[in-house]
Amino acid sequence: MPASLKGLSVLITRPRAQGIEFAQLLEEHGAEPILLPCIEIVNADDWKTGPLESYDWAIFTSVNGVEAFLERSPTGRPGKVAAIGSATAAALQAAGWPVDVVPERFISEEIADLLGIVTNKRILLVQGDRARPQLADILWMRGAAVEPVAVYRIVDTPRDILIDGLRQLKEKGLPDVATFTSPSAVSGLAEAAREAGLEGWIKTIPIVCIGPVTAEAVHEQGLACAAVAKEFTIPGLVEALSRVAVHVG
Repeated sequence: MPASLKGLSVLITRPRAQGIEFAQLLEEHGAEPILLPCIEIVNADDWKTGPLESYDWAIFTSVNGVEAFLERSPTGRPGKVAAIGSATAAALQAAGWPVDVVPERFISEEIADLLGIVTNKRILLVQGDRARPQLADILWMRGAAVEPVAVYRIVDTPRDILIDGLRQLKEKGLPDVATFTSPSAVSGLAEAAREAGLEGWIKTIPIVCIGPVTAEAVHEQGLACAAVAKEFTIPGLVEALSRVAVHVG
């Protein structure tokens, strides 16, 4: 990874466990990670599906979804499996699940196109409780019988904790760059920053996003994205940081 990350302080807003892994990768390339988790991931316990072999397709939209789904050790297999992104595919394959399609980008139309003709096909959509409806809507419009199932929940970090964390950072020194990997983290930090009197900071700090869905959430908050990862993975996010780092300082 380019030496341009050396000395760069990077705000990590991911859930704590995932943030630690990201921080370790940044440290390997000379950056200074600053953890301020804006959300946490909790496995849901109230979901169910039909027999897996009754589905023509199962679509997994994230590593979190794979882990929550497989925790129940499900039996059977759907006809085919699609995994959004290489990291999601790797998590499935590590558990012994063959993957037939791997859309690299979470673009609803492109994912639907890769599945081919879905008329009268039964599709299991494995996702989180705050998943956007676009993919399911497109598949429904194309004649599929889609069954979205939320296997994990996103829990917001309490606002007072975020505000206190931001004020502590202000005293110690605010980071050079902020990173986001989910829309929920974007809204949580943006609103906390405004309440903490740091609206000017959140509007001017370079923001790097893991993908276009998260970048859209940044724009919805009236903020600007300095870079979006070309590959929607943590290594891709680090590469995007290196593109921004040359302009920071």
